[in-house]
Amino acid sequence: MTTLPKRLRAARAQAGLTLVALSERCGVHVRGLAYYESGEREPRAAALGAIGRHLGCSVDWLLGLVDEPSDRHGGDRLVPGVEDLDAVDLSLVRDLISTMRARSTR
Repeated sequence: MTTLPKRLRAARAQAGLTLVALSERCGVHVRGLAYYESGEREPRAAALGAIGRHLGCSVDWLLGLVDEPSDRHGGDRLVPGVEDLDAVDLSLVRDLISTMRARSTR
């Protein structure tokens, strides 16, 4: 098994999400997620980005390019304590920020 399937499965388990729950959060079909975890298919960049965002890990980590799963990009300096959030809560914060950005561009 390659790095992506192992890390994807591990990150999803760490987040406490089922395939169905992750699918609902990131908008990737549950069958696609199952294929990615089994190594039968490779996700497109957009799907991989959405998965990483909702699992709180970087695409680079999922692909095995870096050893640390962190996807914080300095956000912990802006919001103290964000590093203590689990993947689900971090995903909620990201969704809130996206909503706020969308409202500010109207």
